[in-house]
Amino acid sequence: MTLIFPFPPSLHRAYITKKGSYKRIRTYVAKSYIATVQWTVKKAKVSKPYPFVKLLQLRFFWPDNRTRDYDNHAYLIMNALKGTLLVDDSWKNIGEKRLISCGIDKDNPRVEVDYVL
Repeated sequence: MTLIFPFPPSLHRAYITKKGSYKRIRTYVAKSYIATVQWTVKKAKVSKPYPFVKLLQLRFFWPDNRTRDYDNHAYLIMNALKGTLLVDDSWKNIGEKRLISCGIDKDNPRVEVDYVL
């Protein structure tokens, strides 16, 4: 099964750290992106979260040629999938996770998520 999500914001735009503490707070950008991902999963008729996924593959179609970190963009997607597609995003619930770069697509930057139960 394949799910297609818009390209996620970086962690630098998704969270802020409250001054004087280590508490991280989600920004409006992160909250709206997570809502979009969860709506897309619900629209794909996933009735309940799966306890185990054999393979979770994230294919990135980058918006431009800037140097980016996979993990900064995958983090927000994984948090959004927790509770909708996956019971939890820990290593116990995912057999194999792949992050793949599929090049640049300026017109339609996105992340395609494939999963195998």
